Amino acid sequence: MAFEIKNHKLCETGIPVLQVPTRNLSDGTMKPLYIVCHDTASSLAAGGDIDWLSGKSGNRDSSAHFVVDRDGRVTQLASCNAIAWHAGPSKWNGRSNCNSFCIGIEIDNPGALSFVSATSMRGWFGLIQGKVTDFERRVTPQHGDHWWMHYTPMQVETVIGICRAMVETYGCTEIITHWLISPGRKIDTNPLFPLEAVRARVFGSKTPEPQDPKKVPPEVKVVTKFLPDATILAKDTNLRREPKMGENVIGPLPLHLRVDVQAVSGEWYLVRTPANVVGYVHRTLIKLD
Repeated sequence: MAFEIKNHKLCETGIPVLQVPTRNLSDGTMKPLYIVCHDTASSLAAGGDIDWLSGKSGNRDSSAHFVVDRDGRVTQLASCNAIAWHAGPSKWNGRSNCNSFCIGIEIDNPGALSFVSATSMRGWFGLIQGKVTDFERRVTPQHGDHWWMHYTPMQVETVIGICRAMVETYGCTEIITHWLISPGRKIDTNPLFPLEAVRARVFGSKTPEPQDPKKVPPEVKVVTKFLPDATILAKDTNLRREPKMGENVIGPLPLHLRVDVQAVSGEWYLVRTPANVVGYVHRTLIKLD
């Protein structure tokens, strides 16, 4: 997606994107050095994040420069040279107060979730519905053990377009995340955000472009600890290398074996066994706690 910046406003085909000025800004201006990506950590209700970050709903403590919706649409809340309140206590490359030299991009995403069913998760705000391929469990030292919602391909493309425009106009040298500048305090963006692929696309590396998670099965991921949350229901259930039937069997799993669910892919669960073997099991052969 091709964007450009004119007079500190983000434009597409020469026309400024939707502008909803935020009330929550510091005095003075800045020259952006870095770009910080965030999650909105919200219910995905239409317009709710923009109302909150612009101060219309009563919030007086936070703001950002851009909000990227699930469909890839972008709203600008602050000029690119304005000091918005998106980083909080933060530090990067030896400098504190990242608000004073960083652009903040809020990406519409619910943040950390807990499992309810294959198509329903619970966030701090309540339930969120989706398809089984929308959610994935991931454990990292920075994020903890949670379920997460995938970013849409349209969101990733929009973020790349904004970052390219920022680099071209202001010479921004890094794309970072809230958890990188506030470690231990923040966990956004979530671990499914393709940070390295975004950096590669923006700065010209030959690294492959990010894949659409809805079109490819999730890669095998080995987490740092075994956290069983499901039980095998049938004797000699086959553990498979791919989420499909066929000649891809790793081996049989015993009845009542406890396994750790890592992700979902259509009708299949990606699981890890106590022996640290990772593979797929059909949903009819496994019971979640």
